[in-house]
Amino acid sequence: MNAVDALRSLWLQAGMPQEALRFVRLDGADPVLPSSFAVGAAAQSSIAAAALAACELGHQRGAARQTVSVDMTHAALECTGWFSVDGRVPQLWDAFAELQRRTTSAENAQGFFTTYARIDVTELAREITAPTLVLHARDDLRVPFSQAREIAAAIPGSRLIPLDSANHLFLPDEPAWAVVVREIEAFLSS
Repeated sequence: MNAVDALRSLWLQAGMPQEALRFVRLDGADPVLPSSFAVGAAAQSSIAAAALAACELGHQRGAARQTVSVDMTHAALECTGWFSVDGRVPQLWDAFAELQRRTTSAENAQGFFTTYARIDVTELAREITAPTLVLHARDDLRVPFSQAREIAAAIPGSRLIPLDSANHLFLPDEPAWAVVVREIEAFLSS
């Protein structure tokens, strides 16, 4: 979804007057930052919605409507703290994000995430007989730790290793990395 469509959807779902949308100018197009996600569109539409709401409040109090203009690159840079890992954008992910952008379309990515959200392997997990190690960050921002507990409980004899991290993918410079490597080596040698 592009920024214009996202803003329109947010605005109308909030019950705001459609007329106000004529007073918005959104410049730029994703990708504006090295990411596999449309961070520019997300940042731009969010900031535009907040600014437009403030202008609409003024209009309802008798002021003339003002035009809201939000540049996508500036919006994305303003929000980089929200689209990073531990407050930073790892260089390691730049190449990964670029690979994802070049190997699939936005439609395919959306289809993947929609399908992925519907998958339930709980019953199949109960049939697993192979030794199983489940590694998961306690504060994972992508998949809640409760889901790791559920899958580990469903797999007979599995072992759950909680990791001190908020990352879904572990980076070599974080403390959880050493635990991941140690646990996998021990698991494979047993």
